Amino acid sequence: MPDEENRLELPTADRQPSPLFDGKVDWDGYLVDSNSVTWMFKVPRDTDTIMDILKFILDVVWHAGIRITPLENLYNIVLSRFDHSSGHPIVISELTNEAFLSAKALLYLAIQRKCLGSKSDKAAFKSISSRHRTISSHYEGNPDLEVTLRIIDHIFGDPEPVYWENLTLTIPHHAWMSHILLYRTWGVLRKGEPLSDDIEEFVSHSLQLNPLPPATIVADCLLIVGLVLGINLHINDLLVADKR
Repeated sequence: MPDEENRLELPTADRQPSPLFDGKVDWDGYLVDSNSVTWMFKVPRDTDTIMDILKFILDVVWHAGIRITPLENLYNIVLSRFDHSSGHPIVISELTNEAFLSAKALLYLAIQRKCLGSKSDKAAFKSISSRHRTISSHYEGNPDLEVTLRIIDHIFGDPEPVYWENLTLTIPHHAWMSHILLYRTWGVLRKGEPLSDDIEEFVSHSLQLNPLPPATIVADCLLIVGLVLGINLHINDLLVADKR
């Protein structure tokens, strides 16, 4: 088990609950992964290399080492996939896949950093928020991209409503989003902040689908409900993929 400095900044020991689910967490592996991401951002890179880095970010799981990954660099990569000439940023059609991948990586990393709650991140979030303009829009036939951009707007302080009932997400992205919002809930409630409407409405929408979505999505939604009701969860509980 790595030193405490290599782990997430969790509540004090006397308030930290024991894990509910039987799942081992490979903290050593996550430390190597997070250090690798940081190193990759320091080397010269072409577009293909950038895309490989972004894919790798989505495999790095919630480790304190990720806090030194340059958040603003990643935000700039996302913006470079948009056409800004009309005043409202619109994804460049031939860069749609790159925009989607970079947006997912940014959202994934930003949620992690907010969960960590490091003071060193405040400057980066403040800088991004000060220049952020709404990047979400309606993308016909691509609700996965649309909802990812809308949640990014929520993270950086320029939110528009998320109408989940009008968005038919693919199952993989629905599952990914449920996990992202579970972590967002965990981080927000730990700080005593109010839960945003987009999370509550996501849970309500997901649990009213007929037929119900896959068990992993239902489990994440029920964990969000549990957190709202005051059930204490350990970070390991969120990491376990199979919560049956």
